[in-house]
Amino acid sequence: MRNTFIVVVFVIVMVIVSVFGCRERIIEERQINNVVRVFWHENEKYSVHVREGGSPDIRLVTLPQYMCVSAKPRLLADVSPKDRMWVRYILITNGLAPDCLKVLEIHIRSEADIEGGGWNHGKFGSGQISVIQ
Repeated sequence: MRNTFIVVVFVIVMVIVSVFGCRERIIEERQINNVVRVFWHENEKYSVHVREGGSPDIRLVTLPQYMCVSAKPRLLADVSPKDRMWVRYILITNGLAPDCLKVLEIHIRSEADIEGGGWNHGKFGSGQISVIQ
């Protein structure tokens, strides 16, 4: 009798988790304007320098680093030479897996706007990405 109760509770919990816990939900949808530099660190990890309006301050924005399994970053060379670059991303969760980027679009002027960024894996090494021109 006790084993039957445990099995029934387990099945009910699994049904609730599968119905409500696995739904994809947006955590953050963001557009970053006024990008002046784009750094590619490794694989699908990027960061950008942002300069607001006429301000002399340039801040570093590190983009969320985990892409969803079916997603890939898109580099779009669709910005005119006189305009600033920009980034758009959508961060989601499904309750079971770690949060991930469903969409990552980096709008640049040309491929020359991508610069190498550093990476650090602790005791396994560190380095710098070199972009081949």
